[in-house]
Amino acid sequence: MQGFSGMRVFIIYLFAPCLTMVPTLIICGIGGALRVRQLINIAAVILSFVLPFALVPLLKFSSCCSMIGPYKNSTWITRISWILSLVIIGINTYFFCTSFVSWLVYSDLPRFAKAIISTLVFPFMAAYIAAVIYLAFRKVSTNAVLPSSSVSCEIEVAEVPRQDNKDEVLALHC
Repeated sequence: MQGFSGMRVFIIYLFAPCLTMVPTLIICGIGGALRVRQLINIAAVILSFVLPFALVPLLKFSSCCSMIGPYKNSTWITRISWILSLVIIGINTYFFCTSFVSWLVYSDLPRFAKAIISTLVFPFMAAYIAAVIYLAFRKVSTNAVLPSSSVSCEIEVAEVPRQDNKDEVLALHC
């Protein structure tokens, strides 16, 4: 993680818990023990909703030789990762849609309110699914300075000093 973020490891270990735990502890302190379960459920729904927008670019980034170079995922890791990701994203989308529909059907709202809510939310669901599909099939574009195609990745890796100060030779190929 240090190599791509440019941050030192102790800074990551110091600030990561602060960014995740402190807001949660504040909300738990304000809401009390009875609201913790609701907080967990809301957080799970939000995380499952935004998961594709973090996971798909990560899979595309880590599988692209022009962006990552010799550190890219192998073909079988890429295939397994995409299969697992599609299963998880599909399950999350299915449960998100079916949970909303069951809430809408069995709620005590008047029909007029149900019609307005469904008119607003169903296009949003379709746009969400379309955005995930677009993100998955969008071509990777690189604006960074790329290594020249005439030089192999192995030579370029050998020229860059390692951050862990080890003298091992890396035998990686694109």
